[in-house]
Amino acid sequence: MKNKPTYLDTNVFIYWLDVGSPFNSTAAATLRKLEKYKDWGVTSVITLTELRSGLGEDGSSALQEIQALVHTLLVDETIAIRAGELRQLYPALRTPDAIHLATALISGASKMVTADKKLHSIASKQIKCTLLK
Repeated sequence: MKNKPTYLDTNVFIYWLDVGSPFNSTAAATLRKLEKYKDWGVTSVITLTELRSGLGEDGSSALQEIQALVHTLLVDETIAIRAGELRQLYPALRTPDAIHLATALISGASKMVTADKKLHSIASKQIKCTLLK
């Protein structure tokens, strides 16, 4: 894979799965764009945790579909330490969001996509960040 990945926050998948969401079409377009241009997406393994807790009994198939779309990165010591450094630098940054941002940075992602305005404002100081609208 020669291109740098695009990091996708959990909420991109939440809105993609929720066809009634006002962000559904934008989230779907984001995923289609990755596919169309042969780019690749990455996300943290905590995305699976965050998603699974909100999915019903059919959650396993949705998770499998997401895992087929993007590379899921494990949280290792490097990411955990970087997340702690980011929390120290930005005290308003919640731990899950710090893990997402650290994973994006460590993965070498060219940009991050999120619908979280607070995360977007902090992440934009570290990486190119697109706010899902």
